[in-house]
Amino acid sequence: MARFILDVANISELKLIRNVLDIVNRDICLKDRVCSIYCIDDTNVNQFHDTLTENVLSKEQIDNYNTILSIADAPQNKVKHTLSEDAINGISINEKIRDEQLFEYEIRDREDFINTLIDWISEADGENKIMMMDDLELLMAVSDEYILSSNSTNSYLYVGCDEFDETCEALLVFNDTFK
Repeated sequence: MARFILDVANISELKLIRNVLDIVNRDICLKDRVCSIYCIDDTNVNQFHDTLTENVLSKEQIDNYNTILSIADAPQNKVKHTLSEDAINGISINEKIRDEQLFEYEIRDREDFINTLIDWISEADGENKIMMMDDLELLMAVSDEYILSSNSTNSYLYVGCDEFDETCEALLVFNDTFK
């Protein structure tokens, strides 16, 4: 039987648990022997329960966290569409669609757009500036090299967005009308 006692000051609960479980799960000797994880901090505040009497993750709770983390870490639905410069899945989008804004969304290089947005923010004021700063924060959190950017609103689509694959498919269908 193995027990971990953790000093958890300044570490979020999920990050802490993920780090400990990574260590436990990598070690064949520990994996089947850890029965609990006790957690303390310098304030003696209970880290895992609302009651002050039990500040421990049981074997069942450890297993539950392992399950939750494995689901969270699992690859999400397979990506159906990938963006590259002026192309979806390697299929070039007719430049007339972009130049004349014939479709609601266009493919944009995310980093280039961030730089453009920074320039716009420096010239904006009031609510527009706040909205652009929110957009900037969103786009900086996205890791995709290319995104879909709306021509008429501040809407952005990227891998993982609900409408991303549907919009990519619609753009490909629209693109076929220009052949």
